Amino acid sequence: MNAAMKKNSGIYLATLEIVLLLLALQFFRPRALKRVFFVDYKTLFEKTKTVEIATFQTGEAWQGDFTLDTERSFDSETGLNFYSMGGKTNTITLTKRFDLSPVDTAHLSIFSPEASISQHIESLTLRFASSEKEMFESPISLKKAGWNYISIPLNSFTKAGSPDWKKIQSVSIILTSKKAATVQLSLDRIWAEKHDIPNPMISTPYGSFMNLKTVEGNTFLHTGSSDPFPLTIRQQSEGNRFAYIVSFIPLKHQTFCLTFNSAETRESGYLFCIEGGKLNEWKLLKQNHNKQTLLSKGALRGAAVEKNTYTWLRVEKDGPTIRAGISFNGTAFETVNSIKDASFDKGTLGIIAEGSYLINTIEVMK
Repeated sequence: MNAAMKKNSGIYLATLEIVLLLLALQFFRPRALKRVFFVDYKTLFEKTKTVEIATFQTGEAWQGDFTLDTERSFDSETGLNFYSMGGKTNTITLTKRFDLSPVDTAHLSIFSPEASISQHIESLTLRFASSEKEMFESPISLKKAGWNYISIPLNSFTKAGSPDWKKIQSVSIILTSKKAATVQLSLDRIWAEKHDIPNPMISTPYGSFMNLKTVEGNTFLHTGSSDPFPLTIRQQSEGNRFAYIVSFIPLKHQTFCLTFNSAETRESGYLFCIEGGKLNEWKLLKQNHNKQTLLSKGALRGAAVEKNTYTWLRVEKDGPTIRAGISFNGTAFETVNSIKDASFDKGTLGIIAEGSYLINTIEVMK
């Protein structure tokens, strides 16, 4: 073989090696993730706004015998404690104009210190008045100790005079104890919404500590609870390669977690949580039955999560690799850590929230 042929042969082999390498890289290149699930609650609930009647914050001009509660409240910074003793009636009233004609169900959260509290109550009533002599009333029934989620259809209220749902002037809670009893209750939120709403696209049943909340004209999926409240996003297993992003607004923050590769019973799976007084601490954990193992933890390097501001949490799973991040604009994510753990390779996605949060968007990519 002459020199020219050897040179051409060498060039050919080198070119062939490059082509084969490029083909190999193309073949083994990770498949880009594509969006498989997305919900924007501001858009979904645009036509089902709530009427926020009372939040019991400083500045609401309630009248009657009461004190502000900073211990039990979970929806906002303060709730309201009120009581009746010796059979005396205590009426607490907020003078406020609002229109309940677009909605059909009133809701409120009431804390009862004991399950048998109803035995000590002569009457407990919710009243909406459009004048001093024109009002709607409904009894309130408490069934358990702790927080009671009360839901009352507006068409079940009795009338006095000719009240108008469009022209409500005040809301009142009227409590009368039995003669030999003392009753103290706590309130955290009063609002009204439509019974029929678009499907929230979450497997957890709607109601109780998951509802809607309209803030500054935008309506969100809202979760509010004094205890960790779990939501399952989708029942199906997401496998072992995905990205899961949730954006939310903290109203009263304690702990907010993304759960992934979770068993349907929630006895096992991973958690990425932010917590602390300023939501400035993060943890990656895994749970196996009743045992919870800390995989990694730290403090946010940038700004802490602020109340009433949008926050994005993101977890990515690629085989045993887990990456967790946070963002305050939905674009630039701070990766808090990247670890490897192969304990779970399938399961559902979800949220565990303690406190009060507006869920803005949920996105899954695979």
